Amino acid sequence: MSTPVGSSQWMYTPASGFYPYLIDQSLRFNAADSAYLNRTPSSTSNQKTWTFNTWIKLGNMPVASGSFATGSIFSAGGGVFNKRVDVQFYVNDGFYIIIDQRLDGGTYYILESTDSFRDMSGWYMFTIIVDTTESTAADRIRMYVNGTRLTNLSNTNGYPAQNSDLYVNTSGLVHYIGETHHNSADYRLDAYLAEVNFVDGTAAEPSNFGETINGVWVPKAYSGSYGTNGFYLPFDDSSAIGDDESGNTNDFTANNLAASDVVPDSPTNNFATLNPLFNSVSQAVLLEGNLKAETAGFTSSAFGYGATSTFAIPKDKKIYIEVECTDVAGDSWFAGFATQTSIETGVAGNTGSDGSINVYNRSVKLNGTEIDYGASAGLGGLGVAKLAAGDILGCMCDGATGKVWFSRNGTYFKTPTTDDSGTTGDPDNDSHEIGTLTNGTTEDIFLVLGGGTNANNIFVNFGQDSVNVASAESDANGLGTFEYAPPTDYVCLAASSLSEPTISPNAAEQADDYFNTVLYTGTGATQSITGVGFQPDFTWIKGRSNARRHMLFDVVRGVQNRLITDDTNNELTMTDGLSSFDSDGFTEGGNLNTGNTGETLVAWNWKAGGTAVSNTDGSITSQVSAAPDAGFSICTWTGNGISGATIGHGLSSAPELIFSKRRDSSGMWTTYAKPAASDAETDYLRLDGTDALADDSRIWNDTVPTASVFSVGSGTSHINTNSATHVTYCFHSVDGYSKVGSYVGNGSADGTFVYTGFRPAWVLWKKSSATAGWFLMDSARDTFNVANTFLRPNASDAEGTAANSTADFLSNGFKLRGTGGDVNTSGATYIYLAFGTSFKYANAR
Repeated sequence: MSTPVGSSQWMYTPASGFYPYLIDQSLRFNAADSAYLNRTPSSTSNQKTWTFNTWIKLGNMPVASGSFATGSIFSAGGGVFNKRVDVQFYVNDGFYIIIDQRLDGGTYYILESTDSFRDMSGWYMFTIIVDTTESTAADRIRMYVNGTRLTNLSNTNGYPAQNSDLYVNTSGLVHYIGETHHNSADYRLDAYLAEVNFVDGTAAEPSNFGETINGVWVPKAYSGSYGTNGFYLPFDDSSAIGDDESGNTNDFTANNLAASDVVPDSPTNNFATLNPLFNSVSQAVLLEGNLKAETAGFTSSAFGYGATSTFAIPKDKKIYIEVECTDVAGDSWFAGFATQTSIETGVAGNTGSDGSINVYNRSVKLNGTEIDYGASAGLGGLGVAKLAAGDILGCMCDGATGKVWFSRNGTYFKTPTTDDSGTTGDPDNDSHEIGTLTNGTTEDIFLVLGGGTNANNIFVNFGQDSVNVASAESDANGLGTFEYAPPTDYVCLAASSLSEPTISPNAAEQADDYFNTVLYTGTGATQSITGVGFQPDFTWIKGRSNARRHMLFDVVRGVQNRLITDDTNNELTMTDGLSSFDSDGFTEGGNLNTGNTGETLVAWNWKAGGTAVSNTDGSITSQVSAAPDAGFSICTWTGNGISGATIGHGLSSAPELIFSKRRDSSGMWTTYAKPAASDAETDYLRLDGTDALADDSRIWNDTVPTASVFSVGSGTSHINTNSATHVTYCFHSVDGYSKVGSYVGNGSADGTFVYTGFRPAWVLWKKSSATAGWFLMDSARDTFNVANTFLRPNASDAEGTAANSTADFLSNGFKLRGTGGDVNTSGATYIYLAFGTSFKYANAR
């Protein structure tokens, strides 16, 4: 129900024209409150054909108690177990439908998706269509997520018989949303629902409720008939939560739901919450739509981070957040901001490390140094002993500078000193901050909570849930509502507050204008491969069903010239390899390595800058095809054997990942990976091998790449040998589209969560701290989670499926789901390169 930190209505102004149809609110179901809606039809209508459609943002995962653990989305049933129809989200992380007819002497049917749906940071659209009149049994129950039909299904006892009557739309049977007739904690929903449509008598396709715009599934207003017992619940009247606006007046009764459970978090304005996928030795229990942290999961001995936000602080915005503890407060909890690295090293108790600024009672920990304001100065120099129950801690961070401020009930903390000599903070004028986060301008920053066992109810308001608000203060955009007025130019942490990425679904250029994956089948003859969506400048092809070489072609070296990543071999001209890059793909010859009849293949394609141009930024002239906006370039150059030689790469920022290969002779794929070490310029990896990060000044000349050139050494045959020809592929991160990053594995099946700021479509991993192969997965081969289909760039092996090295691709990053050493060895450092679609618009996956 209502959570502290506020409960008044909000002001909502969409910040983007991307969505043709806006949804302004949702209804929050808190399982612990037994919150649900119910209605009993007065007449029986169509029992054979109906459609249920809703947008859903998941709360915490259902927890098993006994043999059941589900979150019921929609249900109809009587007072007995065996007379029901349930649409549920369950503990094994999928959707399923139960049709139980045993009361009538029939049987029961359970149809369940074996795909996993456990992305709590974004919104799904879920559609279930029941039509027992269908002649094809498998079409009598269909389930869709974001407009795509689920086909990875298991069922018990097949499908209902043709033309059979089910219990939905039966008079006298209670119909529920968020609960079942069991009225049991095992079945209660913990989620946000928006735009609930139930269509009686029609098998309404998902296209009636949503549409694809620039690769994103977005809401669409339903305009068809609802039938006799149909209903439409937009939740736009907090005083009449269950009001049916279909015109049928099939209103639902709200149970244990309050006006404050109608919130502005929606599919067209996604708000930050706390992240249940964050892994920590002291993970909090999250409730109230993941806005309440119960610190039963905190442990005093670990005193580590217990929760983080699902959004990072945007680098071009100033963010205001309110945090409140409603019972025992004081030494047992803290709140503040931390960078990704600090979070990874802080989970074992090192909460005061570089890259974190946290409030601890009278003191703050500032990048590893604790500063006590002194007994007389008290909390924040404000003269009070500590945060009392009900006090609201304002947390402010300027994403551009990494500066942090705090306030208590609207009064700003002083700058931290051991006496009372500090100066009152002034975020309105960007002065007298608590401190500046180490690496805060380069790393992602998150709100963090943590502490011991005495503070049991900590509530966070990112702008969407201001309960008990007297003044209803708005942020600078009018999108968020808070108890206290945010400083000038500060905004809530929501998608509509975020600036438009350069590459995004609402920009002139989308992600699939620069990167795309296509799957195809070989014919053994020349064939044109289409569906790329642009003319590629770099194409990487790999046979999936058989052991085949990884073959790389690009526009700068010439379309017929092949390199392979799984060996040190020199470049080879293949007249029957690729013959052309085309406007929507490429044409390949009939070589067995690329076109064996019946063989399945994958092609990853990048757009650079088309025909190469001469670049004289370095001491060696290079030929470059570059896409500076997309952070990718292809360079060819000829070595001069001189240490300290520089090569122009054509980008506008320094490359963070570089793959370089000698073309005229054998030589390893020398790899520069900035995230692998603080002195990455002294080290190298091998794309063609499994070696750990190694030191060798002869590779990158111990020189950090710049925004215009990278440097090379001499003395090795692999790079910059005099007169040797080379190709170099350069990458740097682009907000909302690509990321070169690193993380530390935890060795758990509940693996490390890695924030990218976009929904990944392709991820390449390498353990850099120890020996291990490269590991590559994409969303074209694994269309739903969990992703476990992999290829290895350093090996010619056929495609495999991993039991332990798996990951969920999420709306804001990826979550490791296995203990395998390829992606998640405890304490190991991994680097990755990822491409995807901006989190600002991404659906949950």
